[in-house]
Amino acid sequence: MEKLEIRDFKAFKTIASALSGELRIRIIELLRSGGKNLHEIAAELEIPLSTATVSVQKLEEAGLLIVNFKPGIRGTQKICSLAFDKVSFILAEPSKPKVITETISMPVGKFTDSQVTVPCGICTAEKQLGSKDDIKVFFFPEKTEAQLVWFKTGFVEYRFPNPVSLGDLPISLCFSAELCSEVPFFNNFAKSDITLWINNVEIGAWRSPGDFGGKRGKLTPKWWGKHKTQYGRLATWQINKNGSTCNKKTISEVVPNLLSLDQAPFISVRLGVKTDAEYSQGVNIFGKLFGNFPQDLELTVEYQSRLV
Repeated sequence: MEKLEIRDFKAFKTIASALSGELRIRIIELLRSGGKNLHEIAAELEIPLSTATVSVQKLEEAGLLIVNFKPGIRGTQKICSLAFDKVSFILAEPSKPKVITETISMPVGKFTDSQVTVPCGICTAEKQLGSKDDIKVFFFPEKTEAQLVWFKTGFVEYRFPNPVSLGDLPISLCFSAELCSEVPFFNNFAKSDITLWINNVEIGAWRSPGDFGGKRGKLTPKWWGKHKTQYGRLATWQINKNGSTCNKKTISEVVPNLLSLDQAPFISVRLGVKTDAEYSQGVNIFGKLFGNFPQDLELTVEYQSRLV
């Protein structure tokens, strides 16, 4: 015999109704030792044959009994047997996996590592740090207040807190930042291939169309000269089961499972320009108080929690 699982509420009502009387339960108990005909059931339970017949019919309609016909001494007899040895009622809806989405914002100056070449520099909302093209400013404590970071080639790396735990299933990641190319002063047509790495895996590059100036950025402080870089474009990388895109353009076949997201307490995010890029005209990285977009670096992680 088999186990019967009842998930449909209508089927549950049918079986519950069939077992609502004590007599039918006694018939089920009697048949646990093996099949019996109607006369045997009536005799052992000391009930009329007609009553046994009606009760068996109800149990058969509910699917709890199997009735087979066999030749007897006085014609055909009904042999009644249990259809199942176990019946389970699943009353609650099956729980759906819980999908969690978390967005983490990171100030542009809170990079944990850097390797850059000139021209380079860092601005806070109030001033430029150090002197022109001084790589040492990338190690100043004040760098954490940065609202604009720029360099020719190399990278800056950030460590975002990791919401994904061991056993969780990563579904997608989204990283966005306001960026543009970097040349002395500005050049609206200076292309640059700006690359994103996550956990040391290269996701792919966004091609910046230029280093934008000529008009002040919506958020750029007035003390910052108009003859310099003013604003960028919003670049958005998406990584999901179908691969990786940037601003909806396919850039690689990297999927979340390749990023080892449940292996460390942080997610490493690196932005940079490779020396061998087709276009290597540097990068400007804007904070929420510079440029046109009131945001810092944003990482959104979507995952299925193992705790559900």
